[in-house]
Amino acid sequence: CEWSIQWIKGHSSIEGNEKADMMAKAGTKLPTIGPQPWLHVPLKTIAKLVKQYTLEKWDQYWTRRPDCRQTKLWLPTPDQKLSKHIMNLSREEFGLLTRWLTGHCYLARHQSLIHKNANIDPTCFLCSEADETPWHLLTECCVTSPLWIPRMAEKWHPLHLLPIIHKLAFLEVPDFV
Repeated sequence: CEWSIQWIKGHSSIEGNEKADMMAKAGTKLPTIGPQPWLHVPLKTIAKLVKQYTLEKWDQYWTRRPDCRQTKLWLPTPDQKLSKHIMNLSREEFGLLTRWLTGHCYLARHQSLIHKNANIDPTCFLCSEADETPWHLLTECCVTSPLWIPRMAEKWHPLHLLPIIHKLAFLEVPDFV
C-alpha cells in the first residue's frame, strides 16, 4: 500500500478530505485545555502528567526534609504502592507499623526523649550495645538477630516487618501500664 501527503483544496468532495473536515469540526466542540492553539488532550494523558508531577514533588519534599531521620532509614524514597498497602492495614497494624517506622514508640530511646526529667536510659536492655530504637532491634541487635529479615534481599518490604514487630511488641511498655 502506497500513500503520500499532499495539499487538497477544502470542500472538494474527496472522501478522505470530507472525513477529515468532519472530524476537525467535531474536535472543535471538545473542551479545550492549555494555551492556544487549543488541541484536545486525552484525559489519561492529563492524569498521567498530574500523577508524574505529584510524585516528583512528593519525592523532592521527602528527600529535602531535614527531619524524619528514623523513617528515612526504612523509607528513603516515597513509594505510592507501599503507601496504599500501609493505608489499607487494620487500625492496630497501621498504628504499630507507623510507631516502629517513625521511632515514635514506647521503646527506651523515645521514652528517654519525651521524659527528659525521668532519667530513662535509652540503651537497649537486651544487648546494652546501642540505643533501643526500632532500627537497632530490627537490624542491629545481636539478641533479636534471629528475627531479622535480610534488608538486602531483593524483595524486602517494610510490611515484612509486621510479624517481627508483633514478636517484639512486648518491648513497648506504655507509660500508663
